[in-house]
Amino acid sequence: GQRLFDLTGAKSDVRSSRSNEVLQRYGVQLSVKQTFFDVLAARESEEAALAQVEQAEQQMKSATLKLKTSTATKSDSLRSVIQLNNARLALEQARVDLGTANASLARVVGVNEAVTAAEPDSAAGVPVPDADYVSLAHDGPAVRQAESDLTGARAARSAAWTNYLPSITASFSRSGSGSGDRVMFGGDDLGYSGTLRLSASLPLFDQFGRESQVVQTDVALDIANAALSDARLAARENATRYVGALRTAERRVAVQTASVESATEDLRVQQLRYSHGESTLLDVLTSQTQLNDARAALIRARYDQRVARAQLEALIGRDL
Repeated sequence: GQRLFDLTGAKSDVRSSRSNEVLQRYGVQLSVKQTFFDVLAARESEEAALAQVEQAEQQMKSATLKLKTSTATKSDSLRSVIQLNNARLALEQARVDLGTANASLARVVGVNEAVTAAEPDSAAGVPVPDADYVSLAHDGPAVRQAESDLTGARAARSAAWTNYLPSITASFSRSGSGSGDRVMFGGDDLGYSGTLRLSASLPLFDQFGRESQVVQTDVALDIANAALSDARLAARENATRYVGALRTAERRVAVQTASVESATEDLRVQQLRYSHGESTLLDVLTSQTQLNDARAALIRARYDQRVARAQLEALIGRDL
């Protein structure tokens, strides 16, 4: 019976390997997607830096004109220059980050040519109810691999006990013999006989080799049981974490989008008031800083949303 249990264990190894293949494939996809999202975030940062430079240039022009008309101080002009230089440095850094992200993407996809992330962005809503993610995670590749490993451990344990059973061997032989003055005997000249042999053996002592194997398979079975339980708990934990991160990121995207719109309008109003002498340059710079912070927060929220979505896909082993 040992061969039957070995066959069961081999089949479970195949299933475990297939689950591990799915797990590794989505793990690689997650790594590539994260690099892809780095490129998208770097590109969005470059666009935000360009807008920041344009706004700083307009502000410097406005401050310069007001200085010529003696409606503003030289300090306003100098602050505008500083703001423009900072914006240009931010743009330069954003372009460096974009080039680095593109090089990283080319590395993970294994190409020598320059590559970059292509729009449109695929960070759409996930059409799966939140309550279903735990059940999907319990059927994910990591849990399926642990289940296959448990099946293989059970088969190995059963196979170890077969060493206590006797080994039975059966054989049959048939032979013919004869005598004559011809070199070749005819079929009728031979007398045939058959022999059937049956034997059974049972080792009484093998230096505790059987006992050692049984203990080892028992321990392996306990480990497989614990690994499966931990895999299911980890699936529940990760599903809860990733769904929470995804929903939080979605709300952050909505909030930061509104914040960017409000900060843009606030900056427009402050610039208009400054041009009419109703506001100071400090108010304009404060509004500009708030807009830059809101843009950076929106970029980060979009990145977190994309990564959380990719992590869910790797966890459940399917595309969303």
